[in-house]
Amino acid sequence: MTKPVIAYDADGVLLDFLTPALHLVQEMTGIIATPLNIHTWDMMESLDIDSAMADAIYRRMTEPGYSSRIPLYTGAAEHIEWVKTWADVHIVTSPTIRSQHWAHERDMTFAREFGIGWRNVHHTDSKYLFDSDALVEDKTSNLEKWTTWGWTRYRKHRCALLFSQPYNEPKSPMEDRIVRVADYNQVERALQHWFEEAQPRVQ
Repeated sequence: MTKPVIAYDADGVLLDFLTPALHLVQEMTGIIATPLNIHTWDMMESLDIDSAMADAIYRRMTEPGYSSRIPLYTGAAEHIEWVKTWADVHIVTSPTIRSQHWAHERDMTFAREFGIGWRNVHHTDSKYLFDSDALVEDKTSNLEKWTTWGWTRYRKHRCALLFSQPYNEPKSPMEDRIVRVADYNQVERALQHWFEEAQPRVQ
């Protein structure tokens, strides 16, 4: 029997991109902020950082080793391990930083922390083109495109889960087709509701 395919975004869903990024912002600008201060998709816009300084900060992120130091959210590894017991897990992530190191270091992180090999990792801005049965994502517009693309491999309507963050609070006009989840427990409950293969995880 073919397993369901569950796809995950990386930053903002499994990996805590903002915390080390904000440490870098503080080092370079003196601005002290936490992820709760980021209320728009553009971190630099939220902090009123001009484009020249923003470019300088992003250049620092291209340095070797930066991507591999981005930490996992607490519980991410255990959650993915549970999903792997009944589904094929893929990572579908936009290449946030354009550098020769970023994607390779990401692949090593996913293999080391989640046991997900490079064949199941997809670096693309066009996430809506990936045919999965569920997508867990923190960018509303990606889920909107994905749900309307028309894939019907597993069910008529695919399982679109919006991982709640301060910067994605505005409601989507497609809210009736997108389920907002606050943590991995809610992700698991949603997946159990959607997929008969998803047996509850022993906590």
